[in-house]
Amino acid sequence: MNLLRQIQYSQNWYVGFCFTSADDVIINKGVKDVKWLNHPYKDRWFADPFIYSVTEKEIIVFVEELLIEKPKGYLVELVINKQTMTLVNRYVLLDLSTHLSYPAFFRYEGKLYVYPENGASGKLNCYEYDEFNHKLINPICILHEALADSTIL
Repeated sequence: MNLLRQIQYSQNWYVGFCFTSADDVIINKGVKDVKWLNHPYKDRWFADPFIYSVTEKEIIVFVEELLIEKPKGYLVELVINKQTMTLVNRYVLLDLSTHLSYPAFFRYEGKLYVYPENGASGKLNCYEYDEFNHKLINPICILHEALADSTIL
């Protein structure tokens, strides 16, 4: 890897959680008590977290994962112990030949659909989330445009 790429991807990205209401953020003029994700990996970082599920015991998030030595993002599902903020499980949801990030999602008719950024592909695809196998399946092209961090409203 050339020096420029090493510098570009040597930065650290962390996933943090704050259990504060929007009102408290405004009143306190900021966020306090951030709980940072604890994980054993030193060779990668996680970015663009989208919270899928929160229970008393765990938090499940979809994130971009990027290996520092191979800077091409792919999507993973992280299962985190809510009390210790420690990574319990990690599942690769989708890994393509092009960079993936920003795993935004929506629910429709009882199913969850993820539409990640994949601008290098020249289109915006939407995938069905297979919760049992922890995979994104059945891609559907919703727009033939190279978009960055698109959000459906």
